[in-house]
Amino acid sequence: MTTFIKRLLPHILAISFLVGADLVYFAPQVLDGEKVEAGDAISSTAWSKQVIEHAEETGERVNWNPSMFSGMPWGLLSYGVYNNLVLPVNKILHLGIKYPAGLFIKVSLICYLSLVLLGIGPWISLLGALVFTFNVNYTVLIEAGHQSKLEVIATFPAIVAAFILAFRRKFLIAASLLSISISLALLGNHIQMVYYLMLCMILMGIAYVVWCIMEKKTELLLKASGVLIFAALLGAASSFTQLYSSKKFSEDTMRGKPILEKEVEQQGSSSGVEGLAWDYAMNWSNGATDLLSFYIPTIVGGSSAEEVPQASPAGRLLKQNGYPTGKDGNVNGAPMYWGPLPFTSGPYYVGVPILILALASLFFLSGKLRWGVIASGILILLISMGKNAEWLNRLLYDNLPLFNKFRSPNSAVNILPVFLVIPAAIGLDKILHKKESLTFVLFGRSINPFILVSSILAGISLFYWGAGDGFLALTTDRELGVYQNNPTVLNMFKETRAMLLERDAMRTFLLALLCMAAFWAYSKQYLPKKYLLPILLVISLLDLWTLDRRYLDDDNFVERRAYDSNFTPRAVDQTIFSREPNGRGYYRVLDFSINTFNSAQTSYHHNTIGGYHAAKLQRYQDLIDYHISQGNQQVLNMLNSKYIIDQNQRLQVNNQALGNAWFINQLIEVNSPLEEIESLSDINTATQAVVLQSDFADQLAGIQPGDGSGTISLVNYAVDELTYEYQTNSKQIAVFSEIWYPGWQIYIDGEPVEMFRVNYVLRALAVPAGQHTIKFVFQPRAPGKWLTLLSSLGILLLCGITIGYYVRRKPWQLEPEPSADSSKSAGKKGKAKSARKKKSDKKK
Repeated sequence: MTTFIKRLLPHILAISFLVGADLVYFAPQVLDGEKVEAGDAISSTAWSKQVIEHAEETGERVNWNPSMFSGMPWGLLSYGVYNNLVLPVNKILHLGIKYPAGLFIKVSLICYLSLVLLGIGPWISLLGALVFTFNVNYTVLIEAGHQSKLEVIATFPAIVAAFILAFRRKFLIAASLLSISISLALLGNHIQMVYYLMLCMILMGIAYVVWCIMEKKTELLLKASGVLIFAALLGAASSFTQLYSSKKFSEDTMRGKPILEKEVEQQGSSSGVEGLAWDYAMNWSNGATDLLSFYIPTIVGGSSAEEVPQASPAGRLLKQNGYPTGKDGNVNGAPMYWGPLPFTSGPYYVGVPILILALASLFFLSGKLRWGVIASGILILLISMGKNAEWLNRLLYDNLPLFNKFRSPNSAVNILPVFLVIPAAIGLDKILHKKESLTFVLFGRSINPFILVSSILAGISLFYWGAGDGFLALTTDRELGVYQNNPTVLNMFKETRAMLLERDAMRTFLLALLCMAAFWAYSKQYLPKKYLLPILLVISLLDLWTLDRRYLDDDNFVERRAYDSNFTPRAVDQTIFSREPNGRGYYRVLDFSINTFNSAQTSYHHNTIGGYHAAKLQRYQDLIDYHISQGNQQVLNMLNSKYIIDQNQRLQVNNQALGNAWFINQLIEVNSPLEEIESLSDINTATQAVVLQSDFADQLAGIQPGDGSGTISLVNYAVDELTYEYQTNSKQIAVFSEIWYPGWQIYIDGEPVEMFRVNYVLRALAVPAGQHTIKFVFQPRAPGKWLTLLSSLGILLLCGITIGYYVRRKPWQLEPEPSADSSKSAGKKGKAKSARKKKSDKKK
């Protein structure tokens, strides 16, 4: 037991350091309850407010959100997650600490555990986990409000580690680690990141398959493949209900098959293409220069809201024009980014030491891992370039399943740190603990790869320091047009960008020199081994910490009261409140004072016909393209758009809005979706409705519209349950200003009935004469709840068995990645040992 505690102590200290670093970085925010004031976070707070409040009041899970786009499904992307027993593990990994510190702790712990399971010592694992957690990529994700993306990426080191372990014959660990990490990744609900990693793992798999064939290790290939496939399926099965409902929902969104097929082609629209339109999907595509920001942070200006010194030309100009000054004295919000992206929150900087370690370590990895990592890294960079690497991405977009359903290909680079940290840690571990030679022979000369890579990167940074402003554009085409008559402003921006580039190029040069000096001193035995790792740790931490503070510091956090001020009702909101005593369920708002279809801020107070979501319903997007953006008054009326806020926040009351429901006297049958949506330009939606007869032949059989007489009104409103009462002397067809979507259960006086769709997006119902009550309840159904429950239970049992087995077997004695030449020698040693054993048995 004493030995166990002694061996466990370094891990306790390393984990304590990791958690401490995460808490220190976010200490003021954690202690004071401050929040990140990010655009996406504000939108998320706004659109989720109504459903969260309802869930808290009723204790029920909500699956419909009426707050934006006239109502849309809510929670279907995560439907069934509460049946997954792995869910509490995700909460445990946050250690009960609030976002964002708790999320960073999760990132750190999973990366550390993954490296330790690969047989890497605690201090190198500490270094790897720190640089993985604090690379600028991830702090920028926090600043931008992309929490779910980082929740998923946190699991990726474990997935890659499990793959490697399977081919080291650590089948039990590999199966446990892969199954639980895939389950956690899918719970994070960002399929795009999982998809990109899957493509990388396919390339890794090809490298390992080739190695197994060349080395005649068919048995290992079959066993490892079987274990990985079993674990992957088990992990996916634990999220079966979630995956199923996500798939069904996706089919009805802009990412699904087009409703209008090829009958229409609109530039940048998803109406006529399956998945997302190419221009829309590839809008956020990296340029080649963007990728150099992995190494020189401000080579393309940094961010679209960069901090710049007050003394810089742009700093003086912006301060004169009212730009705020941060607590560090710099001017905030400077539009310094000049690359091809529409805008960006920061660079992809991963740190000079880890980049040097990763590239140099490639020389020390076994061939299968080396080529798998190289192929994966290249694929990530090319995918991230989107339309700027069209020769590849157009091929993938047209032929690879699901690829055309994702936007923002530049986000692929968020995966790259995984393929830097793991090889870097393995290589460094071999040098420090396995005493492998630091050099290799090239053209008859002995070369130290760490010094070679440091020299190359130092040379590149020195080039950009000296010639970058003459070699790079330092401006955008848009700026050339805007400031063509004011070149002074343009020159001030260019001068400031040149200053930032020179500053960071020199910074990178000096860091590369420090790393080079450390490895040179170590190779000459001037620097003892026990000092090399602390030096690299200090350099890495200072390097990343100082860069992180540029993009996520005290200026990005505000007190809860200040954050909530983003949702303080405006005068126009107060006016609407005073006119609507029954609440938000009885009207909708069209707000032109914000970016109507790219901001959800108005949804905090009102149900709106605009909003922001990356996966709007396809039918609603079509309605936006064809009618709402064109100002079709009849369509605004049928959506109950009672209030319109103009760009100056002045209120216009639309007295023609049709309310929550009404009776019609004419039902017009059409023969195609295109005819259906185009007919909305020619009808009076108060008395007429358009229906695609082929979609609802059974419901429409024998139905004739009445004379439109009678009354119908909403008497009870909840986010996913609506109750109406009506009175009429004859059979009628009622139209509701609610979005049609499968999963709504309808009852008239408690008896189930079926609705049908009219006007391309709305619900309609044939109702009998008399006085009756209609109830709509959203109850989507998805299979596999028992599969989710049992498979997640299986994952936990498998992990429990693995932990119990290795606690008894001394978990610290895990085998490291074999060297490039060790495979054959290990085989010979194994045969010799077997022969000696047989000889010994004969003697006995």
